[in-house]
Amino acid sequence: MNSVKIIFLLWIAFIHPIASYAQDESVKDLFGFYQAFISDIRGGKCPMYPSCSKYAISAIQNKGALTGLLYTTDRLMRCGHEHKIYSRAYINGEVKLLDPVMASQLDSIDIKTAPQRFGKNLNFYREKNDTTFFLHLINKGLYAAAISEYQRIKHYGGVTSTSLILEYNYYSSLSALGEYEKILYDYQFELHPSLKNEPLILLEVGETWFHLDNFEKALETVESIPSPTKYDDHTKLFKGLVHAHAANYESAMEEFSHISPEFIYSDYAQHNKRIVNELANLKRKSKTAAGLASIIPGGGYLYTGHKTTAVSSLVLTGLLTYASYTSFNTGNYGMGVLTGIFSMSFYISNITGGIKSADRYNKAKESQLKRKLMYSFNK
Repeated sequence: MNSVKIIFLLWIAFIHPIASYAQDESVKDLFGFYQAFISDIRGGKCPMYPSCSKYAISAIQNKGALTGLLYTTDRLMRCGHEHKIYSRAYINGEVKLLDPVMASQLDSIDIKTAPQRFGKNLNFYREKNDTTFFLHLINKGLYAAAISEYQRIKHYGGVTSTSLILEYNYYSSLSALGEYEKILYDYQFELHPSLKNEPLILLEVGETWFHLDNFEKALETVESIPSPTKYDDHTKLFKGLVHAHAANYESAMEEFSHISPEFIYSDYAQHNKRIVNELANLKRKSKTAAGLASIIPGGGYLYTGHKTTAVSSLVLTGLLTYASYTSFNTGNYGMGVLTGIFSMSFYISNITGGIKSADRYNKAKESQLKRKLMYSFNK
């Protein structure tokens, strides 16, 4: 009779589909209450982005109460551990580990990194033309001020509308500030037609598509650069970089191999060939093996190098299972069902989380190697 009571209570609390909407809303409200009234008064801050409470709300909104609960327990076990596995971003003055439920959550983050563009305008600067102050601002890294000066020059007609120096460096300034969409808009609708096939402009537009992770458009753009030009080797270096990021390793090796040893960045090409070879031969973790190892709580995490998370998973699942067992043993069925729900969710999320950790490990290893690829934005 006791076992029937237990199964019925579990069915009502954890399985019954009619209550799914109510489950979603009630669990979401619980985390919303925490976020509104408790989160800000706690001593520490969550090192992840989004924070665990926001992650939980997002998981429930996008995946439903039951799956959202599994996502949340997996996150709680991973929170703050194995920093090297995650990408990082500087958000609101703090370094955060990026771990969204949905990749689109990162779209609103303002991550801008100004590439180094050391002295590329020196020859133009010496000409003492109408763009002198504009180029001086760029060489000083004052990209926002340079864009304002560009607008002033255009407004007062300081240079012709076909000035390659002006337009190329305007694009460079926008790129340095992460204003990639503005480059694409200007190229499509504002740029003088006579400049649209200039190798410098096409390389800048190709780099813009690359920054937006549209590797196909990046390659399509630079493929249209007329050849031969003095930028052929730079174009090959860029194409090799794009192919490597798109996991087209054979094509990347081919581009790097055809770069002239006289090219100023030929050492970059040789370095990149070694990195691409490592990427092509990267040993990956198996999701199947991670899932099987997760039968023992924490085993999947341990297999994929999440050692601290593995210990957390084993301890939390073990303690909750023990609490559930002792509660049922002493006739405390209400507490037994409650701890049983939590222990079940932690155990299932341990398995699903272990499987996902294999993907996370593989992507982290790929990202670490891809960050070592070398390319110069100076042309």
